[in-house]
This record gives sequence, structure tokens and C-alpha cells, in this order.
Amino acid sequence: SVFARFGLGISIGNAVVISSIAAPCIPLANPPAKTFEATCSTKGDCLVSDTLTLKPLSDGVKKIRSVCVRFGDSDQASLDLNVDPVVSEKASALSFSLTPVLHKQLSTEALMVEKDKSKSAVVTDALRSAKLAKTLATVVWTDETGSQGWQELVLDLAPLWTGGQLSMHVKSASCPGAGCRLGDRLTLEVPSLAAWRAATKGDVGKLSLMIDDVRMPGSPVAVDESSNKLVFNLQRDSAKADAVAAWNAALRPALMSDDVHNLAVGLAGERGSVVGNKKLALLNDWPALPWAFGAVIGLCILVYGIGRQSKWVWLRDSPPRPELRDIMTFSLGRLQMLLWTAVVGASWLFVGATVGDWSGPNTTALVLMGIGIGTALGAASTSKFSSNVEKLAQDFDAAKKVQTSAPSDTVAAAALLNSKKLLAEEVSSKHWLKDVTSDLGTENTGLHRVQNLVFTAVLCFVFAYFVYFDRSMPTFSATQLALLGISGSSYIGFKLTPS
Repeated sequence: SVFARFGLGISIGNAVVISSIAAPCIPLANPPAKTFEATCSTKGDCLVSDTLTLKPLSDGVKKIRSVCVRFGDSDQASLDLNVDPVVSEKASALSFSLTPVLHKQLSTEALMVEKDKSKSAVVTDALRSAKLAKTLATVVWTDETGSQGWQELVLDLAPLWTGGQLSMHVKSASCPGAGCRLGDRLTLEVPSLAAWRAATKGDVGKLSLMIDDVRMPGSPVAVDESSNKLVFNLQRDSAKADAVAAWNAALRPALMSDDVHNLAVGLAGERGSVVGNKKLALLNDWPALPWAFGAVIGLCILVYGIGRQSKWVWLRDSPPRPELRDIMTFSLGRLQMLLWTAVVGASWLFVGATVGDWSGPNTTALVLMGIGIGTALGAASTSKFSSNVEKLAQDFDAAKKVQTSAPSDTVAAAALLNSKKLLAEEVSSKHWLKDVTSDLGTENTGLHRVQNLVFTAVLCFVFAYFVYFDRSMPTFSATQLALLGISGSSYIGFKLTPS
């Protein structure tokens, strides 16, 4: 038997379990006259917690030399309870406590399977597959002459289920397509579902999905007890922080290790204990990654193309005169607004293309976009030109007025071009980085601008990092959002302060 092959010996009541015999526990088709009776300590069906007793039916019967118990119809699912000859000679009846033997056997098989997945836990599987948590146990004994006797008993396995020694096993896990993605329906086949329910009185509707030891929120959306199948929606509700946190905790380690095809899927009862697991290609998003990156790159190319075509006028500061709008310095506030719009938009495309979650921006993304818009509006409303720029603008207006009244006057036309050139030299862009780090009309780098630019870049990187490894938009703390908001406020405040 399996137990004998492990070489284990345990003292049990008046008998001793010895692993010296490894013969199959197979009852003879036509045994001789019954000489012993197998009974349990309780009436009715035997519990695994009962004491099993073999009593002689008459005086002078031969002494028992070995006892085994077979579970169900499998010849391999058995336990040898070989009796010590000394005990057998002195005792008229032999008693066996099955609980420690079964506990040891189930623990041994669990360790064996954990070390070598190719091994099979024959006793565990036989007990787990018993319908309604009850199995037919055949007690087979052999006397000192080699004659055999046997008796069948109904064994109630409920104590093993309630005690956690037996647990459900997920036989198969599948989604409609090749691998599973967010938004799919996951079907779990659990052959021992009925036995678990009968033994523990548990509510199948309150079982939870486990992914890599992380309990996911929600319950089965469909239960088919006739085929022992449970159906779960692989749905991540971005509006629920606990759902997002659970999915991130389950997927992040796999995504960071590139092991996205081997996530353990199992079930948890009401008390949170894991009751079974099955490896599954849960997040099969590698085929979608090229499309996702392609979409993000395409979005960047589109934005760049529109910017080049329009000479980036929508990123530049407001000009003192309309004629200069396409050469103005770049605006830090508008750049920040563009960055958050692009990051959130690209993240939306990436998450949707990889894991099928098209739910869109979360609260953090909306707040970041709001801070970007608020900073751009505040900067635009507080922009002021220096007195020199204002004077050059007035000179340009005067020259333009003269040239308009005398279109053919070459001197007036030359004066207009010269005044426009002088004004353009004051307000034209030198370099985008120089523009966003210094105030208009000066070449001095402003600390308030550098601070705002650095904090924006750092948070953009952190946002993109979590989008890639969590396949979802992150949730920033109030402190992180306040950091960016305060930085933007200081930038606007310094624009109001005279140089």
C-alpha cells in the first residue's frame, strides 16, 4: 500500500501500525466463514474519529497477524494496520484509532506531491472523491494461517473535511479563449464540491476565487452543482480600492518576473482558508503587448505630427501680439497639461489592449489631469510681460499703424519689420527646456519652475511604472497629489511676484 511504501510506524491503541507488508489490500471474492466482526465506537456510519475494533465471534479462532483498510474501489487506496504478534497473542480483540493514521497519511501524501508533481496522492484522492463525504471502507484481516476475512463499513469523512485534512481540489480551470484575460469568465471544475458542502455545511455561493494566494473580492456568478462547476467573472472594478489592490497584489509578481502563464487559481471558504489550487495561464497578454506598445507609439507620433504642423502654438505662451504666436516661448503649465493628458491617454490604451480593461481613468488620473489644467490656466491668467516688452509692443503697433495708412511707403514697411524683429528677439523661444525653466524675458533659471518640472516628471514616471507592472492606473496618496498641487501653486505664485 501507499502507507507501507513510506516506511512509517505508529502506535495505535492496542495495535501497532507496521510498514512491513506492501501487498495490495484486496479482499477475496469468496472468503471463508466469518470469524471476526469489525465494529465502530458509534452507532450507524463509522466516523474517521471512531475506534475500529475487531472482535472474535467465537473462542479458539486463529490470531490476527495483519489488518488493512481499503477505501472505495481502488486497490491502491489503502492503509496497512499490521499487528504486532505480541499484542495479537495477548488481546482477544484488537482496537485501532484511524484518525492519527489518516492524518499522517494525508500529510505524507501532501508533502510527496509538493516535492514531485508527477506523484499521485491515492488515498487523498480516494477520500476526496467520495460522494457526500462518505466512502465504503473494506476492512481486510489475515490470520496466522494465512486465511483472510473482510467486512465492509460506511466511513463518514466529515471530521477530515471540517478539520482541514481534506480540501477541495480544482481539477480544471478554463476561459473561453486561449488563456484568460480581465473581463473573461473563469470556469472551475471542482469534483469534490458536493462532498465539501455535505461535510462542512458550507455555502457554495460564498466561496471566493484565489489567485496566487490572494483572495479576490466577489463570489461565483454561476454554480452548477450537477457538474461541480463554479463560474467567476475576472472583473477588476477600478472604482473599488480593495478590488484594485487584490488584482495588483496577484498580478504584479508575475508581471515583474514575466511568469504570466503560471498563476495558481484556487478557492477560499468563508474563513479564508485555501481549499484547492490549479495552475492556469491567467494573464495571457504577451500577444497583445506589441499592439499595446504600437498604440502608445502611434499616439505619440500623432501628437508630435500635430505639434509640428501647428508649430506647437498650443504649447507656447500667449504672445503680446498675434503675429508672434508661432515663435513664442514654451509654457511650463501647458507642457504639464500635455504630459498628463498623454500619460493618462497612453495608459488607457495600454491597459485596455493588454488585459482588456477599458474602464478608463481612475480618480487619481482625473485629479492629475485637473492639476495640469489648473496649473496651465493659472499660469495663463497670471502671465505678465516686462516693461521693455510692453514698450516694444507699443512701438510695433505704432509702426503697423503707419504702414497700414501708407502701404506703399518702403520706409514705414522697413520700420514695421524692424520693430517686429526687436519684439520677437525678446519673446521668441530659445530652447524648450530653457523656456520652461526660466521666466519670460529673462535667461535666469527659476527654482520654482525646476521644482514643478522635476515633480511632474517623477510622478509621470511612477504612474507609467505601475501601469506597466499592474496593468492598471495607480492610486496616488493624498500626500503625493498634494506635492504636485503645491509645486504648481508655487509656480503660479512666483509668476505673480515681480522679478
